[in-house]
Amino acid sequence: MRLSKTVLIVMVLLALLVSFGAGNLTAQPTAQQGSDSRLTGFPDSTPYTDPVTGGFFPNSGKFINVTRGLASLGDVGEGQRVFNLSLAIPASLTAFELEVFDGDMGGKWDRLPTGTPDQLTFRLYADPLLTGASDVQLYPEWAATSMLDDDWCTLNESGDCEAGALITQHDAAYNEDEDTYYYHLIATWNTIDNTDEQNVFKVRVRGTPFLLAGSTIGFEGFGCNLEHPLCTPDFLWYSAYDGIFEFDFVVPVLGPPHPLGVIELYDGDFDLVPDTDDFNSLSDPSCRGAAADPDGPGPKVPDPLNGPWYTVLDPATGLPSCGFPPFQTSPDTWVEGANTGNPPDDQPWPLFLWEPDIWYEVIGPNNETAANHNVSGNQEWELFRIGLTGAPDEDATMSSLPAGAYRWRIQGVDALNTLFVHLKYNLLPSLPKLGNTVWFDKDRDGYWDATPEEPGIVGVVLNLYVDVDGDGQLDLDGRTPDQLIDSTSTGADGQYWFYDIPIGVVNTYWLVEVAPENFYAGGPLETLAPTIDRSTVAGDHYNRSSPWAVTMPPTNVDYIVADFGYVDQGDFCVWDPDDPDNGATGGWWINSDAEGNPQSVTIRTTLARTFADTAYGTNAHLTGWPGQGRRFKHIWTSDNLEMELLNGNGEVVMEFGIDLLERTDDPNFPSGVATAGVTGGDGYLAVGDLAHVLNYETSMSLNVNDSGCFDPTTSPEVTVDPETGEYTSEACPAWFWDTWYEITIDLAAFGDSGFGDAIVTTLHSSPSKTGEEKPDIDPCPPDWRDWL
Repeated sequence: MRLSKTVLIVMVLLALLVSFGAGNLTAQPTAQQGSDSRLTGFPDSTPYTDPVTGGFFPNSGKFINVTRGLASLGDVGEGQRVFNLSLAIPASLTAFELEVFDGDMGGKWDRLPTGTPDQLTFRLYADPLLTGASDVQLYPEWAATSMLDDDWCTLNESGDCEAGALITQHDAAYNEDEDTYYYHLIATWNTIDNTDEQNVFKVRVRGTPFLLAGSTIGFEGFGCNLEHPLCTPDFLWYSAYDGIFEFDFVVPVLGPPHPLGVIELYDGDFDLVPDTDDFNSLSDPSCRGAAADPDGPGPKVPDPLNGPWYTVLDPATGLPSCGFPPFQTSPDTWVEGANTGNPPDDQPWPLFLWEPDIWYEVIGPNNETAANHNVSGNQEWELFRIGLTGAPDEDATMSSLPAGAYRWRIQGVDALNTLFVHLKYNLLPSLPKLGNTVWFDKDRDGYWDATPEEPGIVGVVLNLYVDVDGDGQLDLDGRTPDQLIDSTSTGADGQYWFYDIPIGVVNTYWLVEVAPENFYAGGPLETLAPTIDRSTVAGDHYNRSSPWAVTMPPTNVDYIVADFGYVDQGDFCVWDPDDPDNGATGGWWINSDAEGNPQSVTIRTTLARTFADTAYGTNAHLTGWPGQGRRFKHIWTSDNLEMELLNGNGEVVMEFGIDLLERTDDPNFPSGVATAGVTGGDGYLAVGDLAHVLNYETSMSLNVNDSGCFDPTTSPEVTVDPETGEYTSEACPAWFWDTWYEITIDLAAFGDSGFGDAIVTTLHSSPSKTGEEKPDIDPCPPDWRDWL
């Protein structure tokens, strides 16, 4: 369940006030005490190391792309201003941190061409009215070549990198009406005669970075297919970027009195497939008349009246109404066909390729979506228009386009695709999301092996709590109970998300809970139990215990490693490979209290009927025993089951044998025999604490004491179905014909890592149907569920 867009607007800039005047949207973060601790990145501010796992956040590879020539869209003509970012700093701060991450990967992409080396220079300008004009430069410039590769540089006021440095708020940047300081950070190439240059950066600031409406910026994702042998920790692309860029933009009401009629976004350099049905043709001044570009797929034909690049402006706003926006351009910037993306989306490099193909969706304040599966088309730039339902010529429609916060989610961007964006609204880094996957752990190893081998579980409800006292435990009683703030459920792929988590909130901790109702009758986890807890293992997609304690980083970085794995209850098997008739199957299930809190685990093991059943005496031949080869006296004081129980770390914490049947003087057992469990007869406890053994039972103990038809000379008459092998007894329908052993153990026996597994070490039936009383046994083959 997504938070309301009203809440999102507040969260996006931590109390953002939005005003609209003279056709320009201005974002005004207010100077609120308590919100000044935020450190916001654009597009994010990683790499950030998870303090619990030690691993990278999986979406840590999002960068601002600084390019010319290679991708053709980054040039902006005279001045070579290829990087621009606005900064809003609360007036309550007298100084602020400003950091740049130089992701140029050892300098390889700084100076690709031969000849004169080039470099990028960063400059900070005052921009109190958010015009983007950048007239007043503040402080000396910073050279990108002086920054460490693949690391953060904290900018100081002397033009250098300095750990812990602060930049003093400058009077020239102050907007008195909004009580906020506004700055403009740009980067330019030092020379203008080089081509084919590229670099990547990200920025974080104690304030709010955003792209000013009407600006252009490029982005690139660095990610790596983790199964590829070249993906090593010392390689920058090991950041495991997830192929997704997300941004927010706030749209006001356009004029009184009615809501929006259209939203326009420009996207560049995606280039999926030739675009034959896009009405946003550059060649058509009306933007609506042609089904294809009349001048074909080549470069745009220059227009003698409007200059080399033909642009239609809206006379009311002065903004482009279609086609190529009025960006500053250079001869290397084509408006269509000549450069079809660098590289194409479907480039065949598996190391860096993200699937599916690039597409994006816009999510409105009412959660309606408009999707574009053919981004960029056959142009380097494409205008994507979202109109109201019923509009005949729009690219996509929604039933309403209210004012408010919209999310732009761009997916499938691989490590070598550069995307450029341009829109009329301030583009904000989206607030982080928290979550990821609930899955079925088929091999019970605590790690998700992805679909289809280990599919996600659909419909699992998860709750998000504020952990009020920060103890990592879910407390629903007492003076300060933890606060439930949101609930959601998993989709068909088992993924779930809590969106728009506030950032920079001091000492705020979260708890993700798999809701107790999932385990109730009819729930998606009714017959399942948690797999091995791998919380101490560094990495992603391993099981955690519920509730899972999360400490979000103090910036806009997603936490997408809160995963939960589940296994079947009743799912293990042992056999003698030389004689498969000697075997047993079993299972275990977690017992919870009324509030759904796990308390104990019960393990039941059932012997194969080909090895032993509960028939004896004169009727034993009915189930396959030879003559009277098994008598009642053979059953007690002779049979048991031996097991080991493991915790989540694979350590043996209990080792025991369970007695099948033993003499007893207890008047509660009228037959004079009952199971002695692990404390007598053929039962024993070799490893573990007897206090953790909460209960034990066997089918024979119940038969002779509770069935109402115990006869020491023979078991009840029974009929065996020749096709199904099922046993039925009209004489005694309450009789258990399978030989099974059951034990219940307090979960405290397994410590913090939880219950891990149950291992059968010895089967003992004296006699048995196969003639082997204690056969050698091994785990059954992986496909045993198919043939059992």
